[in-house]
Amino acid sequence: MFSKYRSVCVCLTALFLAVATTAGASNFTFHPAPLTYPDVTTDATNIDYNSGSGLLTVCGYAYEVRPNALAVDTVSQTGSPGCAGGNYFLSANISKSGVFTGGHLTVTGGVSALGIADSTTLLMGTLTAFQFVPYDNGGSGAAAIFRFLTTLTVSDPALGFGSFAGLEIVTNDVAATNFLSSFSGGTGMVDTFRQEMPVPEPASLTLFGAGLALLLRRHLSRKKARVRLEDGDLE
Repeated sequence: MFSKYRSVCVCLTALFLAVATTAGASNFTFHPAPLTYPDVTTDATNIDYNSGSGLLTVCGYAYEVRPNALAVDTVSQTGSPGCAGGNYFLSANISKSGVFTGGHLTVTGGVSALGIADSTTLLMGTLTAFQFVPYDNGGSGAAAIFRFLTTLTVSDPALGFGSFAGLEIVTNDVAATNFLSSFSGGTGMVDTFRQEMPVPEPASLTLFGAGLALLLRRHLSRKKARVRLEDGDLE
């Protein structure tokens, strides 16, 4: 029975992977939205981009955890401010043309109110999707915004994140209008928050539905051809 439908299963698997790739591209929607709970926030975070290497780095202090709307817990901090002694580190590969090809997130620290010891890895994961809103001087939204979806490989259970996280990085760096030139020295705020399993955009769902319809049509055509052949043999 399996061999009879093996080709259909292979095609469905390939189609699902194509849709997943499409959903992980530049178009996605946060579920839930930023500034919802649970989340981890930072302040005065260093945001630098090297157009030569295509590396975006965001580093500084994670200083606050909000497990729910009523609780605000402090993250322990050691060392000096900035990248050298911070506990929030993000790196992303983004070309001059704005093409995102991956990255990583690591957040460490302790949260005594949640029973988390100092120097614990709170969150760690792989960046899987990216959006960029450039700096708009004089516009309705002047800040540049970097948005990422993250698949977590480490998530301390006390935080309540689960397997996915969303990131929104906001900076007023006037040089952050595109990725053609480097920008550095800018500071901003980062909100890292729990995400549901990423949902494909409507275009991806349309592609998946069209593929299913094509596979069904192909299967029915082969079935009709087999019936005609069997009828011919009987004659």
